[in-house]
Amino acid sequence: MHYLLKIVLDEGIWRLDALDGKADLAHTANLITASFGYAGGKNFFEKNAERVSAGVDGQPDCPEAMKTFEEWLGSDTDGVYIHVFDNGVALKHSFKIMKAEEKLFCLMPSVIVGAGRVPEGAVSGVDEIRIFADRDENLTLDIRSATSTMRALGSVRSDVNAAMVDAGARPLNFKSF
Repeated sequence: MHYLLKIVLDEGIWRLDALDGKADLAHTANLITASFGYAGGKNFFEKNAERVSAGVDGQPDCPEAMKTFEEWLGSDTDGVYIHVFDNGVALKHSFKIMKAEEKLFCLMPSVIVGAGRVPEGAVSGVDEIRIFADRDENLTLDIRSATSTMRALGSVRSDVNAAMVDAGARPLNFKSF
């Protein structure tokens, strides 16, 4: 399944992202942080007040972070969910599933549209981002750049075995007889 998510940090700071549901939670969180331009932090997803770790910088830190986004979401696509990015300051993003289709006819993954630029580097909170985004010279969000960053990561993880080992699994070893 492909998903169209509306991810909101604050009233004027949001993104409409197209993501593949086959991506694991750590990779999905990494794509969301890339669409906002964040770097270097721990990620979580929350559904029904239940928090699940989604890795650090796209790398899983526990087995739950290797669940696919579809698996975590389940059949409930009507709720409001939370993505938390924490690099010393927790930034909570609420998101809704705007569309769930077998195939969305757009680039995967991508930022379709959005508003509110985020300053580069570490931020001290939502207020700093809001002040930065409200400046006249920062009105334009570079969607092409955000999409390029997301596409460089890929719609799904390419190094699944290494990610499983990072999450605590034993490495796969194939021996011939």
